[in-house]
Amino acid sequence: MSWNRPPAPQPVILPSSDSHYADTTNDPSPRPPLSTMPPTDQSSQSNLLSRIQILSTSIPRAWINPISGAAAGLASGVVTCPLDVIKTKLQAQGGFATRTVGGEYAAASAQVYSGMTGTAKVIWREEGLRGMYRGLGPMLLGYLPTWAVYMTVYENTREFWFDQCGNWWVARCGSSLTAGACSTILTNPIWVVKTRLMSQSNKGTSAAMRAPWHYTSTLDAFRKMYRTEGIRSFYAGLTPALLGLTHVAVQFPLYEWFKMKFTGYELGEHPPDGESNFLGISAATFLSKVCASTATYPHEVLRTRLQTQQRAQTSSDGMLNPVQYRGLIKTCKMMLKQEGLGAFYAGIGVNLVRALPAAMTTMLTYEYLQRAIIQLQFHGEQLKAAQPEAVIEITVLAGWVTEDEDETALLNKDFYHTAAASLELKSKAPNGVVFNVKGKSAHDGPISGSVGITVTRDRYRIRVNDGRGQLEGKYSDKATGLTLTQTWTTSNSLDTKLELEDNITKGLKTELLTNYLPAKKTYGGRVNILYKQPNVHTRLFTDLTKGPTSLFDVTVGHEGFIVGAEGGYDVSKAAITKYALAAGYSQATYSAAITATNNLSVFSASYYHKVSPEVEAGAKATWDSAAGSNVGLEVATKYKVDPSSFVKGKINDRGIAALAYNVKLGTGSTLGLGASFDTQNLNQASHKVGASFTFEG
Repeated sequence: MSWNRPPAPQPVILPSSDSHYADTTNDPSPRPPLSTMPPTDQSSQSNLLSRIQILSTSIPRAWINPISGAAAGLASGVVTCPLDVIKTKLQAQGGFATRTVGGEYAAASAQVYSGMTGTAKVIWREEGLRGMYRGLGPMLLGYLPTWAVYMTVYENTREFWFDQCGNWWVARCGSSLTAGACSTILTNPIWVVKTRLMSQSNKGTSAAMRAPWHYTSTLDAFRKMYRTEGIRSFYAGLTPALLGLTHVAVQFPLYEWFKMKFTGYELGEHPPDGESNFLGISAATFLSKVCASTATYPHEVLRTRLQTQQRAQTSSDGMLNPVQYRGLIKTCKMMLKQEGLGAFYAGIGVNLVRALPAAMTTMLTYEYLQRAIIQLQFHGEQLKAAQPEAVIEITVLAGWVTEDEDETALLNKDFYHTAAASLELKSKAPNGVVFNVKGKSAHDGPISGSVGITVTRDRYRIRVNDGRGQLEGKYSDKATGLTLTQTWTTSNSLDTKLELEDNITKGLKTELLTNYLPAKKTYGGRVNILYKQPNVHTRLFTDLTKGPTSLFDVTVGHEGFIVGAEGGYDVSKAAITKYALAAGYSQATYSAAITATNNLSVFSASYYHKVSPEVEAGAKATWDSAAGSNVGLEVATKYKVDPSSFVKGKINDRGIAALAYNVKLGTGSTLGLGASFDTQNLNQASHKVGASFTFEG
């Protein structure tokens, strides 16, 4: 059956070759360009909104579908992960049968998980909140490319399928199957790992129902599966997964049909007047998802059973554990024989409870984010045309990959509760002699202190600090950019530093550092190369006597965007010793960054915003995937009371709150007061107070 689209107001959509769809309407004229969108009052827009609009114009049109799809998958994964864990436990528990003496598999004697509420109670009792979000990492890792690929292929193949058949329903079904096949084949290994992590058992689970594997992290699962089961294990359940494409072949054509009935617009189309279609999109999603889930649910159970079995391995008695499930037909027969027809619909109630919010989150996020990006780009183009100078270049800082100055200072600086009391006195005499006295009283330790004296005379400097001294001599030749520095310390060490700056090319600095200890007859040597331009900064540090080993970092910025990387390499071992990546965006009043450090095992996201001349705010979230810890969160703010004083506050995910007050008492005199409180243990002696006084004159 074919269905002709009724006349509808012309929507604002992504420019694409959709002429064949226009032929199915009563108005064959092309859809209006983005410029037909109503203008907005630019005077009422904030500087932040204007920057976001200008920033959005750098997103290529071809990227809007992948970005919207990835964001939709991300939102859906976070919202529905607990329900997905419950569903996976219910689907997989029948597959953990034990092998009898004769080598056959017997059905499990007891059902540990029963119903949504009962399963949730078991998971919460045995594993806590972390168990409800087990597998979230690979789930998000899978959802991002799955929906990005699916939405992109779906949008770009509808025209092809309509050319082949000329039928609206067949074109949508063909596009759904094509997009689903591409995304499934690409991401099946991720979903296998996700299913393994979600279905693995806790230590308290009975032996009869315990999964035959245990993984500590996503990377650990990939590594162990590849080592023990081979590459084929990552494509377990691919056949039923491909058969499961019937789900999207039902859902998406129905979704577009229902949406057209309720709103007059298809997928990705929106009214030009900015009217919200929330109820129409929600109703279309609900009805299409219920129909598709009810019709195609058994394939999900089959896929889960195949994905959660290990490939043949030798058991402790020397016998080979045969694979329990072989192929779809044999799997169906075994499940029907051992568990009955109801096994094919195990967890369907939980699936519907999970699938409906997931579908609603996915489609609403996709539709509204796509619409928001298009509108932002339109207004951004207007702003760029009126104010082409709005886009500015930035100066890149060295070491940005692992630290951000504004965010680091806001979260870590000027909090005085870390020590009971601290004192610092700095004084510079008229003859250039600098005195520095420091003292600190720890909460649970002795009082520590140091005294420093620095005397500078022309090219020489004598420095004594905490009983250790050094004599330093420096020679500079401005014409060649050459600087020679030699330092002799009381520990009998001779350090030499030779610097050449801006000689070969502007912004390039090279350093040769040597170290000699006569008493031990040992040498050391390093070469440093630094290159700095307004939007590029790279550094290379090479230790000639250890390996040699090298450390490098590079940061590049353009129009507010910043990307960076750092790494280490051991020449003697021919091995990479460390690596990290970072990406972010920075402007005069705000910055945001995402970093992956410690060999891409520690992930963090941070945001800093100078809200006004008086107010700063920032937040940072960190997750250590290697340790398997929960996400750590820290939020801080700073308020400038007046030109001479400010207050700061911060709190983290462990409930530790810190407050600080800083005031300038006079010229060179600063007083700081601080306290921290354990809000989760208010009746315990875990709170701290501290004070700091600094005098400089």
